[in-house]
Order: sequence, then C-alpha cells, then structure tokens
Amino acid sequence: MGKKKTYDQIRFEYIKASEKIRCDINKESDPVRLLDLSLLCISLMTGDSVFYKQNRDKLRLVIGKCNSNR
Repeated sequence: MGKKKTYDQIRFEYIKASEKIRCDINKESDPVRLLDLSLLCISLMTGDSVFYKQNRDKLRLVIGKCNSNR
C-alpha cells in the first residue's frame, strides 16, 4: 500500500500537470480546443474536477447548437 500524499504534494502534482497544458494552450490555434484546454488547466490548478466536467458539457452544448444552425 502506498504512502499517503500531503496536500502540498497533491497541489504540486496539479500545478506540474497544468504547466504542460499551459504550454499546449500557448501553441493552440483552434479556439474550441484552446477553451477546452483552458478549462482543464483551471480544473487542475484548483483541484476541482467537477468544474471541468460541468463547463466542458456546456461547451459541447454550445458547439452543438452552433453546428445545428449551419
């Protein structure tokens, strides 16, 4: 069984993961992908996975509406 992680260790892991995503955001040209990556980055930096799921669902809904209007 593994050793329990401290809050600081978990937070460090989230920040580390967000660093790569921030690099991807800077390189991204697709606005939808950029927004999705931004939501993921915020989620990782705050440790709030519900934030990502809820807002990604909203993003998909908006994209679906835009596509159906074409």
